Amino acid sequence: MEKTEKVKIKAFVVDNFKRVKHVECALEDSGLTLLGGANDSGKTSNLDAVALALGGNRFKPSETKNRKSKKDPYLKVSLSNGLIVERKGKNSTLKVTTEDGLSGGQAILDKVIGTIALDLPKFLHGNDKDRLSIFLEAVGNRDELNKIAEERKAAYEQRRDINRDAKTLESQIDGIFIPDGTPDKEVDVSALAAEVKAISQRNNELSSKQTDVATTPHEIKAAELRAADIESRVADLKREMENLQDVAKGEIKEAKRLQAEYDREKHILNQKPEDDTALVNEINSASDINKAVGEKARLSIKKDELSDLNLKSAQLTQTITDCHMKRQELFDGAALPIDGLDITEDGKLAYKGDQWDCMSSSDKRIVAAAIASAVKPECGFVLVDKLEELDDAKLEGFKTWLVEHDLQALGTIVGDRGGCALIIEDGVSK
Repeated sequence: MEKTEKVKIKAFVVDNFKRVKHVECALEDSGLTLLGGANDSGKTSNLDAVALALGGNRFKPSETKNRKSKKDPYLKVSLSNGLIVERKGKNSTLKVTTEDGLSGGQAILDKVIGTIALDLPKFLHGNDKDRLSIFLEAVGNRDELNKIAEERKAAYEQRRDINRDAKTLESQIDGIFIPDGTPDKEVDVSALAAEVKAISQRNNELSSKQTDVATTPHEIKAAELRAADIESRVADLKREMENLQDVAKGEIKEAKRLQAEYDREKHILNQKPEDDTALVNEINSASDINKAVGEKARLSIKKDELSDLNLKSAQLTQTITDCHMKRQELFDGAALPIDGLDITEDGKLAYKGDQWDCMSSSDKRIVAAAIASAVKPECGFVLVDKLEELDDAKLEGFKTWLVEHDLQALGTIVGDRGGCALIIEDGVSK
């Protein structure tokens, strides 16, 4: 594959622009060219000037002229491909001259200059969605990757909801207490009550019979006494003897009948009433048993629901894995701006496993510069502000990375550390 020729900045001149009075600077072919100085000295105004010169009116500030100067702004940027870019006057009128002496306009610049390279803070301080969109543009297969990312995100969110419901079910299951020996079916209290009622009726009948049998001996004795009395009166009542004898015979006969009946039934005097205590106790405990049976059934339902949720969660996990594999296949077939870039499960850009808000300042700038280069491979430079956020080791690491990737950066730093190419004081280079 033919290597893309990168356009870089050879030098720039800024006059009477914002805080700058006059600055001229030649840049290293690769690596970092630093503009140092105190706050409000005009360092960032130089970056704004280069952005306006190369990017056009979309980078034009509301006020371009240095308030301390009577002259109109003048900007000049010399590029490595031979283009000379100039902007003059309050309207920042553009003039582009080719190495052949021909004139061009903004369109010729847009072909080789990346807007991200001119406005790295927009990428650095933008939102996750915009950063991801720019990254996908750099990778290529943007529509396919977006589709995979959306599918993966939907599966991830659905699995998250299912796992949350599963945890709720597990908590509910843990809170259900089932006593040992709980049956599968509820106790039929009405059947037990009917059986108790039948026993009560039989016991009442037995009690009545026992009462009748228990009084029979007394009746026999009374009959015998009446017979004896009658016999004692026979002598005096001879005229009534026959009738009384018949009566006596009848009483004797009745006594014999009662004796026979007594002999037949007297065994029930020793018969004990049926014991319904167990049934009564079972009825009394039926409420607790039936409650436990209901809890047992509810537990079974909850376990079934949990099993179903776990199955769905596993299926969504597989969907997420499949999306990851499909995305990785696309990544493997694409030229990533830098090794270690990835997309998280919730659709955010990550580098070396860290999401954007957890990256170091130097890693953020490396990622931004790499993606800017990938989006517009012809553009071999970036503008980077506020490098004082990096310590000396990180700053050196950033410089090394730029050289290794044949990229050029024009940056600003508060103070004079890091090997500044120029120190800006009150809008003038020293």
